[in-house]
Amino acid sequence: MRVALEIQITIDQTGRGFRFYALQKGREMGLNGTISTHGGGFTITMHIEGKEDDVKKYIALISKGSPHCKVTNVNILPAEVHNYSRFDIINLEPRPIRTISSEDKPRRFALKIGIFGL
Repeated sequence: MRVALEIQITIDQTGRGFRFYALQKGREMGLNGTISTHGGGFTITMHIEGKEDDVKKYIALISKGSPHCKVTNVNILPAEVHNYSRFDIINLEPRPIRTISSEDKPRRFALKIGIFGL
C-alpha cells in the first residue's frame, strides 16, 4: 500500500549535506517526494511517498542523522498522496535579490602592451 508522510527534521548544523544524504537514501529505497529547507537551514521538510515498509525503514535511517550532522528533532505527520514520480530537492524560500552599488562593482584594470613602441 502506498503511503505519504510529511516529515520535519531539525539538524544541529547547516551546510553539511544532510539534504543530499537524505535524497540519495530515499532514491536507493525507491521513494518519491520532495525535500526542502526552512528556518535558515536547520529545519528540513520532506514529503515522502512509497510503500509503507520502505517509508518506515527510511524514517529509521534518517532519524539517526548523516555521517556529518546529527538530527535533534523529528516530527512526522500523515499526508495526502500526490503520486510524485521522482524524489527531488526543491527550494521554497526565495533567494534574496542582491543589489550592486558603485562601491561593490569590481574594478577593471587594463594593461596596454605596445608593439614596436606604439
